[in-house]
Amino acid sequence: MNKLALNKKIFGHATPLEILMGISFSVMWSSAYTSAKIIVGYAPPLTILSLRFFSRNYGRARSKINGAIMEFKF
Repeated sequence: MNKLALNKKIFGHATPLEILMGISFSVMWSSAYTSAKIIVGYAPPLTILSLRFFSRNYGRARSKINGAIMEFKF
């Protein structure tokens, strides 16, 4: 049985999982522009800003409740 291992290096230094993650990130990043353009055209600016702020803080609070460790040191 010949299985493709997710940790096997292909294309130089990348594994298939790393390649898939990169492609997924590119698709999500590029789709954010079109949705943001539609939202900016029809919603007041403070509404968008407050929704982004709320969603960020909600996500951080849920992570903290679930026990995730998030430290950002610059």
